[in-house]
Amino acid sequence: MAEGQPQELVDALIAEANRRGGLDNVTAIIIRIDSLEPMRDDRTTAAVAVKQ
Repeated sequence: MAEGQPQELVDALIAEANRRGGLDNVTAIIIRIDSLEPMRDDRTTAAVAVKQ
């Protein structure tokens, strides 16, 4: 299922879940991952003191 339109993939996943007996509360989420490399972020974050 690595290729195809997102809605087609979701429909296929839900159809497969239903075929295997999941007739209620079936949810499918499709995400696209463009790269497995970590994103580079040159911004810095200031430290913040936390009181508990």
